[in-house]
Amino acid sequence: MVMNPMTMMTPEQQRLLTEVQKYTKDIKAIIKREGNNGLTVILSTNNPQAEPYLSQIRGSLISSLATTLWTFFGITGRVEY
Repeated sequence: MVMNPMTMMTPEQQRLLTEVQKYTKDIKAIIKREGNNGLTVILSTNNPQAEPYLSQIRGSLISSLATTLWTFFGITGRVEY
């Protein structure tokens, strides 16, 4: 099942997301499996206008992953920077 997050947003939120995506579409992600126990996510861009979004996206990914591990699997741990 694929869920479209736009269907849960107000028209103003949809407009803001569309505006942000004008820049974030130029961000590329590499997700690598590290052995049996780890993974690495690398975000990069050549667009200077997209650069300010990188730290926000990294923070959102970390928070989302931690929440998902706890909510669905009861996994606890820590976030290391």
